[in-house]
Amino acid sequence: MTQSPRDFDRERELLEDIRQFDTPSVTNVVATYPTHPLCLGLYNPLTENWYTDDSLRCMYPELGALAGYAVTAVYGPKDPDFGRLDGMDVYDALDASPKPTIFCFQQKFPPELA
Repeated sequence: MTQSPRDFDRERELLEDIRQFDTPSVTNVVATYPTHPLCLGLYNPLTENWYTDDSLRCMYPELGALAGYAVTAVYGPKDPDFGRLDGMDVYDALDASPKPTIFCFQQKFPPELA
């Protein structure tokens, strides 16, 4: 279904509004409150923690806050038991994603290679 120009403008306005909040605040809303309709139910706040430490950091703080649609990936050495996706699938996902797109990826190597 194609978005109308009005819907597209409203979506852009919402993304700009979100930029005023830091990531932990947004995460608290979408991940922490199980009875809230916006909660993604990523974990049980009574039995688990949802937080980051200083290993997750902003590499370019001078760019300021961003808001957009995340495309996420995990990369590491080839796993012979997992052969469904490759690098081109990442490019395809980025191309198909609504814009603006923010690419978030995690390096996952065995400790002896990291």
